[in-house]
Amino acid sequence: CNHFFVFRLLRRHLSVLFVLWCFSLEMKKDYYALLGINRDASLEDVKKSFRRMALQHHPEKNPDRRAEAEKTFAQIAEAYEVLSDSRMRAIFDQYGEDGLKHGGSGSFGVSGGYKFSGDPERIFQQFFGVANPFEQIGDFSAMQGTEHQFFSAEGARVKNPPKCPLVEFTLEVTLEEMYDGAIKLISVPVEDKDDSGKVISTAKTELRLELAKGTPKGTRILYEKKGSSRSGWIQGDILVIIAEKAHPRFRRNGPDLLMTHNITLEEALTGFSINIVTLDNRKLTVFVDEIAHPNFVKSITEEGFQLPDGTRGDLKVSFCTTFPKSLTAEQRAELKRILHASS
Repeated sequence: CNHFFVFRLLRRHLSVLFVLWCFSLEMKKDYYALLGINRDASLEDVKKSFRRMALQHHPEKNPDRRAEAEKTFAQIAEAYEVLSDSRMRAIFDQYGEDGLKHGGSGSFGVSGGYKFSGDPERIFQQFFGVANPFEQIGDFSAMQGTEHQFFSAEGARVKNPPKCPLVEFTLEVTLEEMYDGAIKLISVPVEDKDDSGKVISTAKTELRLELAKGTPKGTRILYEKKGSSRSGWIQGDILVIIAEKAHPRFRRNGPDLLMTHNITLEEALTGFSINIVTLDNRKLTVFVDEIAHPNFVKSITEEGFQLPDGTRGDLKVSFCTTFPKSLTAEQRAELKRILHASS
């Protein structure tokens, strides 16, 4: 009888835990999965996917399952709102939904954190130029063009001039610049074409880029209407993608800064201190009293990169031990005696 009672109680707890687990999975959104794109998708890929999925899941097109369609439609709109914004996308890439929604303040964070407005129709209307396509033409098939197509009050389709292709520019920055922030002046080559598409000239557009403290690699910064031009077309945009230069001493892992320090076997067993020059040129003295075994990592708190909420990651030091090339018989015997006594 007691066993049966324990079994029922255990089953009840497991059911509750399973429900909570499923709920947590639902709460953690993957905006890329919602739009059906990869993490390296371009801005044009984001727009194309939103266009397709917004039309497919619009509540007006799914009257028989309207409640489900409204939920999916809102999630798709939220995903587009985040991934089409270079700053919010960079924060989401680096820190996930939690980091985005507790984004803190500053030039890299989202002041007060990001929260979806809950109005997918507004996003749809901004993208397509119409709130309810059925009121205009009654058929979604006519909306399968670009986001620059919209409908007049009389229901006739009007087409804005096409837009020049996006110019992508990769900017390599140092870990020091990512750590401390920097102002970068960059020159991006752009083309000027005539109405037939023939290149008339190539010039360089000068851009001022503010790199906030803690900016991660992969950050995308969009400069609207600064790109290539063509007669009769809307001037294109420039997308600057931040890349990380290799550093001789440090590596980056999210908000944490990593390094490896060489030590002797004597130091590994008896303790030592190391002097570290930080990325902002401060000098740290770190004392290691623990035995530095092969998997040992020394963490120095808040010496990593700044997070959107103002906190910092850690500096994590791994150690590579150099062993002596040879030992005398006396040294071997003494070492055995010491190690045996300590075991």
